[in-house]
Amino acid sequence: MYTLNPTDPSPPRNVTITRVFQDGVELNWLPPTEPNGEVHYVVEYKREDSGNWTSVSTTSDSTHYNLTGLHSGTSYTIRVVAVNSAGRLLNNIPPTHTRTTGGEENPCQR
Repeated sequence: MYTLNPTDPSPPRNVTITRVFQDGVELNWLPPTEPNGEVHYVVEYKREDSGNWTSVSTTSDSTHYNLTGLHSGTSYTIRVVAVNSAGRLLNNIPPTHTRTTGGEENPCQR
């Protein structure tokens, strides 16, 4: 008898902000190189002056998400996490930084 131990997925790749809105951003990314099963994604964000992350589950395998409900003119740190049946891996998730504006595009990635 064999027991399979699922492992966490590797992080999504090339998370980019393709557009910045007054109250949100458009995100795109590539799937993890090692999904280790079916994955869905969680988008997490926080104000840069806050330590509290807010999570939004996309409940799909789509690699695109419009994150809305942000405050205009506020700086945010955003990350995308891949989740599979084993859970999620928080190590090595490079965050993306942006500031919402009055509709101007202003992507900033680090």
